[in-house]
Amino acid sequence: DSPGLGGGLLSAALELTVTDVTAPAAPLAVYSGPLASMPAQPAGRVEPGAARTYEFVATLPAGGGQNAVQGASVSVAYSWTATEAATPPAPEPEPPAPAAPPSAAQPPGPAPNPAPALTLTMTKAAKSLKGGKLVVWAGCDRACAVLVKGHLKATAGKAHRGAKVHAGKSGRYREGSQKLKVPVPAKLRHWLETATGKRKLTAKLTLTASDPAGAGAKVKRKLKLHPPPRR
Repeated sequence: DSPGLGGGLLSAALELTVTDVTAPAAPLAVYSGPLASMPAQPAGRVEPGAARTYEFVATLPAGGGQNAVQGASVSVAYSWTATEAATPPAPEPEPPAPAAPPSAAQPPGPAPNPAPALTLTMTKAAKSLKGGKLVVWAGCDRACAVLVKGHLKATAGKAHRGAKVHAGKSGRYREGSQKLKVPVPAKLRHWLETATGKRKLTAKLTLTASDPAGAGAKVKRKLKLHPPPRR
């Protein structure tokens, strides 16, 4: 990691996105965040004879800190760890049920197996509103529908305003990372654009996912956003 002319290190400035692109039409997000502090990440299951393809994209966010890393360079190496999955033991055969007399009612059959657990992850969120909307990305470990509900809090000086928001549609099942656009009420945006004093905008969101089998998952996040430009 060689510092730039201003002493800055690229490893501390770069943002890294890792995506499973084995199925190009349905990419799966693995990681999105700072390059230097990326922890160990689960990269999925590889069946015998199968293979996976991953895409690594490093970006330098726009800002005044770019001068510090001018001329800097960094090289990164990743180690992959594979663990053999245990084969579950074969279930023991159930003993035959005793024959019931003709007039006796048959006992009810076994209850159906519950749907496997669903994993939901919010992989990314835009810091600034785009077209009057808050944009987030989320996805599951299989096809799912994602709904977003939450509350926005806007502050200017000692004054504040709030608004409820929601987005998404139940029953719209998709694989991979989904882009969700959450409309911000026009009244709240107009108040922030014309308000005086120091401005802040925060969002408390609850993401709820479901799959066709009926399994569900929920994730809560609190975001700090950039207020819209003043008029």
